[in-house]
Amino acid sequence: MAGYEAAFKYKLIYIMAIYDDDHEGYLKIGDATLASTLGPSQLPPNCELLNTAAHERIKKYTKTALTSYKLLYTELALRFTKMADGTGMPNPFRDEDIHDVLARSGYPCKRFPDTDRDSEWYAVNLETAINAIKA
Repeated sequence: MAGYEAAFKYKLIYIMAIYDDDHEGYLKIGDATLASTLGPSQLPPNCELLNTAAHERIKKYTKTALTSYKLLYTELALRFTKMADGTGMPNPFRDEDIHDVLARSGYPCKRFPDTDRDSEWYAVNLETAINAIKA
């Protein structure tokens, strides 16, 4: 089949900041999708492919608002659990899992005016947000 490339779809976690009064002191933890033929070991944190996928996702919801942002970190949303026979079983996760870790750790999300929903914005520094991904 000419022109066909098999691709695996990965989820990735990104951390971003918007430097305005409403978002001051908060970081957004979100996720995006990346289709790639590369294996997980070829997609390290903050690599160009992960960053590009994160930028594409972020631009979808910031473009019309004319909002500037800064992408601070990206990482595959994938961990390997060692099975009894020694093989590694891929264990994907989502941004909601990171949000749960932060909430259980005492970092509530920001509630914006005129909304009754939780946001994906947390009053954490970058190191804390990355540690929540690792957890």
